[in-house]
Amino acid sequence: MVIVKLFAQVRELAGSSEIQLELPDDARAADIAPAIAARFPLVARVMPSARIAINRAFADPDTPIRAGDEVAVIPPVSGG
Repeated sequence: MVIVKLFAQVRELAGSSEIQLELPDDARAADIAPAIAARFPLVARVMPSARIAINRAFADPDTPIRAGDEVAVIPPVSGG
């Protein structure tokens, strides 16, 4: 199980700033978006443009997720 921190629009659409996800032992960063979208259908439209961070660094899709990692979903920020 991993704890995933949600920010901005993703947090608002999911109704929580933090969720727990059950992922396989060989999970990668690319597995986060579909797992969240399946659990929170309203978030699905935001996930393609969101970035995944692992341990406070943006992750490549093939970056492995290990127990104890800090995982975050960060949607794009707009404004001036």
